[in-house]
Amino acid sequence: MEKIIELEKEIIGKGEVKGYTYYQEFKTQYAYLYAVFNESGTLTHYEVFKRKNSPVCVDFENRVYSEDEFKESYPKSNAFGVWAWTCRTRSDADERLNKIEEKLEAKAKDIFYCNACHAMFEMECICNE
Repeated sequence: MEKIIELEKEIIGKGEVKGYTYYQEFKTQYAYLYAVFNESGTLTHYEVFKRKNSPVCVDFENRVYSEDEFKESYPKSNAFGVWAWTCRTRSDADERLNKIEEKLEAKAKDIFYCNACHAMFEMECICNE
C-alpha cells in the first residue's frame, strides 16, 4: 500500500528563504495554499502550488528510493510560474487554487480544459484559441 507523507502545517524557511515562515492555510486533493510571513511576523504574500510527491530516499549513499513511500515537496524557486504561484491577496490565492482544482479535476475525468476561455468541454473548445 502506498504511503504519502504530507507537508507540515508550519514550515520554517531555510537557505534562500531563510527568515520566512510558511503556514498552511488550506489544502485540497490537488493543491496547497500557504501564507508567508517575514521575520517580524508580517504577512507578505501567499503561495499556491500543485501537490507533488517524490519517493522517499531509503539509502542516500547508494541512491535507493522507496517504491511505496512518498513525500510531498514544497516548490523551489524554479517551480514558480510552472506549478507554483505567488499571490498578493488571499482572494487571488483562492482564485488560483480553484483554477488548479478545476483543471486537474477535469484532467482526472478526461475532460478538455481550455486555457484561453477557461471553460471545460468533453470535446475540444470552440473558442479557436
